[in-house]
Amino acid sequence: MLNFNPALIVQARMSSKRFPGKVLAPLQGRPIIEHVINSVKQVGLPYVVLTSQHVSDEPLARHLEVLGVDVFRGKLDDVLGRFMDFLYQSSFSHLIRVSADSPLIHPEIVRMVLDRKDGLYCDISTNVYPRTFPKGESVEVFGLELLEKLVSYPLSDQHREHITSFAYENSEKFLIANCLNDKDLSHINLCIDYPEDLTRVENMLEESDIAIFDGLPPWKDLSDLMTSRCW
Repeated sequence: MLNFNPALIVQARMSSKRFPGKVLAPLQGRPIIEHVINSVKQVGLPYVVLTSQHVSDEPLARHLEVLGVDVFRGKLDDVLGRFMDFLYQSSFSHLIRVSADSPLIHPEIVRMVLDRKDGLYCDISTNVYPRTFPKGESVEVFGLELLEKLVSYPLSDQHREHITSFAYENSEKFLIANCLNDKDLSHINLCIDYPEDLTRVENMLEESDIAIFDGLPPWKDLSDLMTSRCW
């Protein structure tokens, strides 16, 4: 029987070139990272924030410590190495990766990807290949086997930073299971890449009367709202 003991991983850092410190930037009065954590908690699995040992991530680590959130700190630029170090030092067999710049990450979508049974026997189970969910609703499930398979190839620094990119670019070498939305919302961006994204998402939530820390609406309702209001 397949050993499947997953942890939810929130990948985070403060040193974003496009929006430094964005994971602690306030959205509806709370840091973005708190909204992400609030959503992943609802999945009902262990969760850990993976950040770096770099001094730039000290404020983030201190903030998470106050919240009582488990944190693992590894290499800043070698994200692949950070994930491998975490798995080598933990008892988890698989990781469910989400990004800390996705404050509207929906627990139902995490579960959709996680519950795809054939995904357990693939290198990666995801919802981005191809993408039909909005940007900012990205989920990937993979285990140590994928990471060890990746390091058997001559990876560029870019591939080690964006750890699944090599697999997508060389899909003939990997088994990838993909979860599709019932309608294509890939044109919608709910991710915070730039300061203007934060303003845009804040305004969208205010116009739609959604207080996300109280819990996101069911995915179908939120999806319909995105379509009707042209988010």
